[in-house]
Amino acid sequence: MKKMKLTTVEDLCLEKGLEFIDKKYANKSFQHEFKCLKHNKVYKSSTESIEKGCYLDCCNPMNKMKFRKHTIKEVRETCTENGFDFMDDEYGGINKKHYFKCLEHREIHKSTYKNIKRGRGIHCCKRIKIVEKLRLSEDYVASKLQELKFKLIDNYKGLKNRHLIKCLSHNRIQVSTLDHILNKKKGLQCCKSEKLRARPRRIHKKHRVAKTRDWKEEVKKKDDFICQICNKKKLDSKECVAHRVNENKKIANEISNGKCLCFNCSSEFHKVYGFSDNTKEQFKEFSFSAYKKQREKPGRIMKLNPKRARRAA
Repeated sequence: MKKMKLTTVEDLCLEKGLEFIDKKYANKSFQHEFKCLKHNKVYKSSTESIEKGCYLDCCNPMNKMKFRKHTIKEVRETCTENGFDFMDDEYGGINKKHYFKCLEHREIHKSTYKNIKRGRGIHCCKRIKIVEKLRLSEDYVASKLQELKFKLIDNYKGLKNRHLIKCLSHNRIQVSTLDHILNKKKGLQCCKSEKLRARPRRIHKKHRVAKTRDWKEEVKKKDDFICQICNKKKLDSKECVAHRVNENKKIANEISNGKCLCFNCSSEFHKVYGFSDNTKEQFKEFSFSAYKKQREKPGRIMKLNPKRARRAA
């Protein structure tokens, strides 16, 4: 591409209504200073964008639309078309809040000109739209209440308003909202109290702790405070642990499911198999592997139970 001369750039600027201010011309993509003869403002731009017909910031019609300020006459005309009155003396802008009067509901509230132009209205219009959505016919409400075994005694006012309602299953009259019964389906207080009575009582944490404590002592007494893997005898109740062989909830608290172990054996077992979902097969594997290790060590004879010795053989 040939480099443009300074004279050609000046001629191009005059055609577009601009003036080239820089003394030297670098290239097409370089940002030079240009002056708009119409608005008498200086902006930076490239000769390439001016050749294509791009505008400066002052001449761009999109920028004009963004920063164009509406007159009070235009604002009042659009407000009357949408059913509002502009109450302020001065207009600040589209996003600034002004006082508007609703001609339909005769209420004055603060809002922006942008909301009114788009047809959103003010606070009173939004509130009444919500109430209209919640209003249902009396026949529809009565049929729905009959399905749920309730009866409306007062005149129907709305879903969110309080009414006198009769429970047909318990023959009691209480105050509640229809939204609470139809949408949330929670019923009256008499229905809640019946559900609470039918619900099974939870066992307190103290009772659970007492049950597990008794189970541990019974398991240790069953095995005579002897470790069932390494055969350590005469262990105190603090030196040994009651180990659950199978963690199934149906068998967990049975005495036959427990085994007495010392601290070293229990810690080694849980290192290998973890603390959750332990089974009977894991306990058998661990006892057999412990027997093998003690057998391989020279000069050490381990006294095992006769049952375990037969299994190992």
